[in-house]
Amino acid sequence: MKVLFVATVRSHIGQFHMPFIRELVRRGCRVEAAFKDNSADKPGLDLSGIARTYEVPFSRSPYSVDNLKAYQVLKKIIDEGRYDAIHCHTPMGAVVTRLAARDARKRGTKVIYTAHGFHFYNGAARKNWLLFYPVEKALAKDTDCLITINSEDYNTAKARQFAAGRLELVNGVGVDLSDFQPVTRVVIDQVRGVDSAHSLALLLDRELVAPCGSLDAPGRPILYRTTPVFLRSFGLSSLCLLYTSDAADEEDS
Repeated sequence: MKVLFVATVRSHIGQFHMPFIRELVRRGCRVEAAFKDNSADKPGLDLSGIARTYEVPFSRSPYSVDNLKAYQVLKKIIDEGRYDAIHCHTPMGAVVTRLAARDARKRGTKVIYTAHGFHFYNGAARKNWLLFYPVEKALAKDTDCLITINSEDYNTAKARQFAAGRLELVNGVGVDLSDFQPVTRVVIDQVRGVDSAHSLALLLDRELVAPCGSLDAPGRPILYRTTPVFLRSFGLSSLCLLYTSDAADEEDS
């Protein structure tokens, strides 16, 4: 099987998807990736295991003409690559990918989109709903599988009848955090397969996780756990609500 991963920037692939990519390679898949190279800003990410990478001039801004060029470059990559599956991530990366893959889907390529948090949500600015919602709704029909990572997005896509071939809920990273808390940064690195320093710093800055003591081990490494702010951000009363689509179905009623 030949698979293409697409994201707006290189660091997104390096920080979030390398464990999955290496597992696909272990199972005999050839994995390639397309992104805009931002390694000057975020160096040191290990992309070993990816057979080939492509530079695509994505812009994070939906108003940038760079995304027209990105469409042309990516469509050529997809048409020539003859992929069995394309897994796209990040808002603009996913928009451009699904447009560029329309012909490939007619030849049997499956397009998977993981939405890492819709920009339209309860309490979001009106402009987000006016801009991002119609685009995501329209492009759902160009998506064989839409994966949401929180219950609110899952419920929105389901209630508003997003026309993806399949709609899935894989909350967070698909790991029940309550089974791993409190936890040290070393363990987080081992689970994710990448250096989590940057991601952990962001979570701490946004008060989504907090220190909660030290491990009784050499060096007394700091322990971390999720906070009430984390639960409120996802509209949850308990972490257990993150991990089953049954919970999302209950919220529908």
